[in-house]
Amino acid sequence: MLAFLLGVLKVIGIVLLIILLLILLLLAIVLFVPIRYKGSGVIDDTEKNVQFKITWLLHALSVKVNYIHPDKPSIIIKVLGFQIGKKKDKPK
Repeated sequence: MLAFLLGVLKVIGIVLLIILLLILLLLAIVLFVPIRYKGSGVIDDTEKNVQFKITWLLHALSVKVNYIHPDKPSIIIKVLGFQIGKKKDKPK
């Protein structure tokens, strides 16, 4: 009976240790992977063109902002290469 109880406690301990290590790994990834950003733009009397790009975790998360028209800036968010939100209709 005691051996069975110790075996169950051993399995529970190993599972909890694995969960704790996964949490620590995710925390280390969030803290130590840098956020990269890049911006460029031209603002004249006739033309306004500003582009900004933010990436994180080897482009797993990326945000691209294009501010060409003052009325509607274009914001594209991608997670693992899949676009989130509205997709623009491409002309046929």
